Amino acid sequence: MKANPFKKYLLFDLICVMLVFFTFKVISDKTVAGFVTSFFFVITQIVILQFEKRRNKINFSLQKLGKLSLTQLGCLLFLIFGIFPILSVRLIYPNVEFNTLSFFGLPLESLHKIANYIFLIKLVLTFSDSFRFARSQITKA
Repeated sequence: MKANPFKKYLLFDLICVMLVFFTFKVISDKTVAGFVTSFFFVITQIVILQFEKRRNKINFSLQKLGKLSLTQLGCLLFLIFGIFPILSVRLIYPNVEFNTLSFFGLPLESLHKIANYIFLIKLVLTFSDSFRFARSQITKA
């Protein structure tokens, strides 16, 4: 029976969230802490995507979008609609208060809340993949 790779991905996400909380406790400058934690999330999602790419042996393309795992789709959603918009605005306006910034008219605080929900959806998708993987291993045994 193969080890469940999705448990590792969930652990990566848990460690990332713990690092985010720790970073905001240690770094008093919220702007710097925001940059650091954004990069934690980016790196974590890219690592998970790479592990899944190797496991599935699927290169990313629009033609193969339906063959991606739910975990990969969750990572892509979180990167595209959660992390990258917030990070791009932060990079463009590094010295402006977070609560005064917006992304195409949407306040960054609201976008951050949406990103939190997308992250939760991503976790549910990873749990779903983990459950499906475990079930497939039981039927193979």
